[in-house]
Amino acid sequence: MASAGQRITLVAGEALGLFQGGGIGTATTFLSFALAHAGHEVEILYLGSSPEEGIAPYWAGLYERHGVRVRFLDERERVRPPDMETGRAVVLALRKRRPDVVVAQDWQGPAAQAIRLRRLGLDFQETRFVVYCHGSTAWLTETSGKVRQSATPAALELAERASLALADIVVSPSAFMLDWLRARGWQLAERATVIAYFTRSG
Repeated sequence: MASAGQRITLVAGEALGLFQGGGIGTATTFLSFALAHAGHEVEILYLGSSPEEGIAPYWAGLYERHGVRVRFLDERERVRPPDMETGRAVVLALRKRRPDVVVAQDWQGPAAQAIRLRRLGLDFQETRFVVYCHGSTAWLTETSGKVRQSATPAALELAERASLALADIVVSPSAFMLDWLRARGWQLAERATVIAYFTRSG
């Protein structure tokens, strides 16, 4: 995915030590350790503000031992519609510490605005974007048997669709997931591949 020694930012709403449970958190944390072990400068850009209690001590120690930095979205602007606020905060955060590679979760499309800016030639021209496809809002809604109850999921689905279509590469641990998206008319980046989850840092 990246030659050694690159600056890599993982954009995720879950990380072990900050979020109880969750597949995205487990995948993000162990991917960060694996990338750091491979010689990259790695940070997790956590899609929340700094918690008062901090990172759980056990996990804080592991992040420090692996050389993984955890950064929070403490800088936010009020935007309309409000569900685009996180995407704007991600843009501001990436501008402060510009990575060579961004690996962002697909759920709720937090990197969609940054990816769109790059596609329009307005910013992030030197950054490559990877979207890590764990499961979109539409997939979670369908597989859990829920009914869409507001316009917010629809707006976030647009962000998810844009990030999956405009990324440099889409990675998923599941061929089924990619086939599910294609069968429902989702456009994926030309490079879309399956890579199993990392379950250990080595």
